[in-house]
Amino acid sequence: MLSRRRLLKLGAATGAGLLVPWKFTRRAYAAIPGGSLDPTGIAKYASPFVIPPAMPGAFGKTADNYRIAVRQFQQQILPPGLPHTTVWSYGSVSHPGTFNYPAFTIEAKWNKAVRVQWKNELVDAGGNFLPHLLPVDQTLHWANPPGGV
Repeated sequence: MLSRRRLLKLGAATGAGLLVPWKFTRRAYAAIPGGSLDPTGIAKYASPFVIPPAMPGAFGKTADNYRIAVRQFQQQILPPGLPHTTVWSYGSVSHPGTFNYPAFTIEAKWNKAVRVQWKNELVDAGGNFLPHLLPVDQTLHWANPPGGV
């Protein structure tokens, strides 16, 4: 017969055991195309944070107009000496130098309209849309249904 006191002791021991980190846990890692970097070999806080400047646009009396596109490009995000990172980010269609990660900031003034024209430039040299940078987990409900759009 299990007494109340014995049940409480077993419950407390089981709960405490669940809080202890297990030393011999096994982890499964999926292979990443192109390989991956060892995170312990990357110096932390070696590069200053970027403070995004204002996005250039056409500023009128009643509205500010922006023409913004999204593109794929390479940028040095990791510390110098490490490879460039492929990123998707936004910039002004008229100013190619504004494509940066993180993207420039849209500044809005009170009581003044802001109009943004978005353009998808995630295309290759042939004009075909690029595949997503990250893998899609198709086990999630409706993440990418077979035969779907």
